[in-house]
Amino acid sequence: MKKIKTLLINHQDSFTRNVQAWLALGGCDVDVCDDLNGVVLNQYDFLVLGPGPGHPKDWPATLSLMKKWKKKPILGICLGCQLIVYYFGGSVEKNGDPCHGENVEMHHDKSFFLEYDSPLLVTRYNSLMIGKQLPSGLIKLGLSESGDVLACKAVDKDWVGMLFHPDSFLSEVKFNARWFFN
Repeated sequence: MKKIKTLLINHQDSFTRNVQAWLALGGCDVDVCDDLNGVVLNQYDFLVLGPGPGHPKDWPATLSLMKKWKKKPILGICLGCQLIVYYFGGSVEKNGDPCHGENVEMHHDKSFFLEYDSPLLVTRYNSLMIGKQLPSGLIKLGLSESGDVLACKAVDKDWVGMLFHPDSFLSEVKFNARWFFN
């Protein structure tokens, strides 16, 4: 199978190289981008919005890039997931109970994570959470025991957000190109 030409946006997070390795193990040819100026989008098949600090509104260049990306596949991890929710008009709020390296059981939609039993053990590293009510352009794919959204998908695009870190050695999730490419 041909390697998937992938652009990984580095939001200044120490997990960026873990994400890069996780994607490479899953069949992606990954370029890590630290500066969005001059990025040639049409040479990529897949965009990954990496984890990072802050609120989605702190990353206007990434939000602008998402508008240009159109309907090609996107995977958002942690902050990247929050960026997708924010892009669609959803809320991203302080969590009151920050999680940094906490394993959580995610009850999920087997149509997306079909190779995994539910619940699936995932690892969270975030201080901000997605509002429990997603905007109309998104659907829930995975929830914590307390009903927090841990994974979501766009209704009319191949855009998926994972609030957890699938790249963490504590998570049980491996990258699957089938999620985006058939």
